[in-house]
Amino acid sequence: MGGWHTCNIIRLNGTTKLWQFSASGKGVELEEEITALPSESVPPRYFLKSWGSIINKKLNVGWLPPQEVFLRVIQLPKADFNETLSMVEFQLEKLSPMPVTQIRWAIQVLPGAAENEQTVIVAIAPDDLVENQLAKLESIGFYADRLETPLMDVIFAHESKGDSVWVYPAGDAENTMFLTAWWIGGTLRHLGIVNLPQAENNQQNLKSQLLHIIWSGELEGWYSGNPRWHLVLNEQITQVFEPVVNEISDGNYEKHPPLEEKNIAELTAKRLLNLEGKSTLVPPEYLDKYKQSFIDRLWMSGVAAGIMVYLLGVLVYFGFLQVLEMKYNKIQSQLKEVSLAYTNTLALKAQVQVLQDQLNLKNAVLEAYYAVVMNLPEELTLNSLSFSRGKTVTIFGTAPADQNAKVTEYNGILGRLENNGQKVFSKVNPPTISLRGDKITWSFSCELNRAEFE
Repeated sequence: MGGWHTCNIIRLNGTTKLWQFSASGKGVELEEEITALPSESVPPRYFLKSWGSIINKKLNVGWLPPQEVFLRVIQLPKADFNETLSMVEFQLEKLSPMPVTQIRWAIQVLPGAAENEQTVIVAIAPDDLVENQLAKLESIGFYADRLETPLMDVIFAHESKGDSVWVYPAGDAENTMFLTAWWIGGTLRHLGIVNLPQAENNQQNLKSQLLHIIWSGELEGWYSGNPRWHLVLNEQITQVFEPVVNEISDGNYEKHPPLEEKNIAELTAKRLLNLEGKSTLVPPEYLDKYKQSFIDRLWMSGVAAGIMVYLLGVLVYFGFLQVLEMKYNKIQSQLKEVSLAYTNTLALKAQVQVLQDQLNLKNAVLEAYYAVVMNLPEELTLNSLSFSRGKTVTIFGTAPADQNAKVTEYNGILGRLENNGQKVFSKVNPPTISLRGDKITWSFSCELNRAEFE
């Protein structure tokens, strides 16, 4: 269970508290401390596991009410973790104050006094307490990998040398329960709960309980001598303990300020940083359920992410199409403008061509008229000149009856007539001559050489 990157420790007791630690070198650092009133909830983003938890492991730890968890200490031969579990299970009926079918238990292994021994702390919690606590944690979305009692880490808050007895508050609201840790020869030998009811004879009751532990230790052989006492209590409780401890220890005691919750949470995080073994109070079926829930959540988030990527791709695709459509419409608009301008240009060109043709025809007509008139012999009379199809010139005239030769000569002159090196007429048809009394009528047609005027 060790090797985490982020550790979240939560305490549910009216006001909810969450401490978030990050692994730093060989220690831990407090990143967040969040307090939520009963009407509030802790944001799940602190402890909810996601894809990043696969690489950067996140450990969620829930604290059980310390006054409801029993701690026992036993000395066992040194063995591997699984063999140690078997040895503890073999002695569980003797260690547990309740039937073993109604409890959940876990162990913490410590070095023993002898080289071939180990000290094992056994944490025992009622089954219904574990299930109720897990249900409360699930209701806020906190899926616990471990359930711990803060008393497990209070024990190791101070360095213990030689023979000593440490007294800590057990965490109940009424301040009537206290944990005693007995270290003999540097080895943890006994963990016990001392009850201090609010009564007139509470000091006598306290003395009786402490002496009972001492007598039991003497009978079991681990207690000897006069250990130094350490009271890790607030001032008010210390005033109750001090007269009794002073009497039992003959004044051999010290007083220490109690630990704050965040300091205990830090100790829990440090202990779990490289914890060997997987002994936990969380039932295996809950761990399997949480693991499956985590996998399902990853699948759902993966599917949701895939859908989001697909939708984003579709949006990008349609956006790209929209841009292309805008560009296409813009080009079409430009094309229409160009087409209109082109059409207008063609129309204008056609109009210019018509005007040019008309001008060329006019020039051709004038040139032809000039050529016909200026080369007409004196013996011939020009009656009319007509144009047809823009290029054919038909000449009509009269002459004396003996002037046939002049008509033929005139026809030849027009056929050879040139202007600027180009023939005026591309073709001159032979004349038609008719006799009418003492005169003849003549006519012939000529084809204008239009290339000259184009």
